[in-house]
Amino acid sequence: MAATIYEVAEKSGFSISTVSRVLNGIPLHSEETRSRVLQVINDLKFQPHAMAQSLARRRAKTLGASGNLESSSLHFDLQYESAALSNTISV
Repeated sequence: MAATIYEVAEKSGFSISTVSRVLNGIPLHSEETRSRVLQVINDLKFQPHAMAQSLARRRAKTLGASGNLESSSLHFDLQYESAALSNTISV
């Protein structure tokens, strides 16, 4: 089973917040802390999970498209959704 951010935090001895900041490149910690967290990430072969990130951020980088193939004219509705924005664009 894939390693989780919780396991990285436990093995490195740092909080989940610290591990998250290191993963997201937020420079609030010493180089020693960053190096230790990255070493544990390599040891555990940790890979961030896109769906978990979307849930935590409350936004997904998804785009949906639908069209009517029965019509002689070409019409598509595109929909992009995020926590701050929900749009339907007709083309």
